[in-house]
Amino acid sequence: MRIASFVICAVLLLGCGEKQKQVKPAWFGKPSTSQYIVVGYGEGADTQSARNAALAQISNTLKAQVKSEFLEQTTLDRNSYEQSATRNLSVYSETKLSGVETIYETSVGERFFAALSYDIRPFEERLTEKIGKPKCAQESGFLNASFTGQRLKEILGCDIALKVYIQNGVWLVGTNSAVLAWNEESLERLYPERIDPRITISASKERLKEGESFYLYLTAESDGFVSLFNLYDSGQTALMAGNLALKAFKRVTIPQSIDPTLDLVASTNGKEFAKDFYIAIYSQKPLALSRFEQTGAYALQSGRGDSLEELIALLEGDVWSAISISVSRF
Repeated sequence: MRIASFVICAVLLLGCGEKQKQVKPAWFGKPSTSQYIVVGYGEGADTQSARNAALAQISNTLKAQVKSEFLEQTTLDRNSYEQSATRNLSVYSETKLSGVETIYETSVGERFFAALSYDIRPFEERLTEKIGKPKCAQESGFLNASFTGQRLKEILGCDIALKVYIQNGVWLVGTNSAVLAWNEESLERLYPERIDPRITISASKERLKEGESFYLYLTAESDGFVSLFNLYDSGQTALMAGNLALKAFKRVTIPQSIDPTLDLVASTNGKEFAKDFYIAIYSQKPLALSRFEQTGAYALQSGRGDSLEELIALLEGDVWSAISISVSRF
C-alpha cells in the first residue's frame, strides 16, 4: 500500500507541476513577406490591449530601422540628417500610427491576439497604387502645387483632383474615389510655396530662432484687398488679417498695418524644428470670411482651428501667394 500511495502521489505531483501549453493562432508571429510592410503581433487580456501590443511592436521595429539607417548614413551634412532621423523617431514613437491596417484579430480561450500591418513606402506611392488608373483634372489646384501633388503628377502623368479633410482626428488625403490616412509627422508636404506677381509676400527673415521677432511684407499690382492666413503644420489655420485694403505697388507691413503694438514672434511649439506657412489671398472685392473670423489664438488652443478644407476651397478661386519660414529651437 505504501508503494501504491507513493506512485499515486508522484503522478499527482508531476501532473500539478506541468503547465498547460498556451495555444496561439497559426498566423501569430509569422514574418512579413514584403520588404515595405512592417507587421506587428500582440496579445492581451482584451482586443484593445492586443492591438496596443502590436502597435508597440511596429513602433519599435520602425525605430530600429531609423537608427540603423542613421548609423549607415554617410553625408557631409550630418547635422541635417540627424535632425531628420530624430523627427522620424518622434513620429514612430507615437502610440497611434495613422494608416495601420488590421490583418487578424481573434481570441483563444481567455487571451486575445492581433496582427497589424504598416506600409513604410512614401505616401505618394501608396496612394497611386490605391488610385489605379487616374482621372486627370482639367485644372491644377492648391494641393497640386505642393510636394505631394507634384510627386503624384510625376507618377501618374497628370494632375488629379486632390482633397484633404479630417475625420475622427485623422487627416485623410486623396481623391473622391481613393483616400489614405496621412501618416507623416506634419502636413507641410501638402503646402505649396509660390509667388504670384499679382500679390507678393515676403518676410524680413526666412530662418528664425525661437522667440525672434519678424515682419511680413505684402504688395499688390493693383488696388484691392488681401487676406492673410497662418497655416500650421498640424492643419490648423489662423486668419491674421481679413480684407485689408491695398494700393497698387504700395508695400504693407504686417503686423504694423493691423496693430502697431503687436509683434510676430517665431515659435516651434515645443518642437526642435518647425515651419510656419503664410498665405496671402488677393481679391478685387472683400471676401466672405465669417467662417474664419473666430479662428485665432483661442480657437487654436481649444482645437477649433481645423478649417484647412475651407481655406483650400477659398484659394481655388482667387489669386494667392505663399511662403514658409523655418524656425529652430536653438
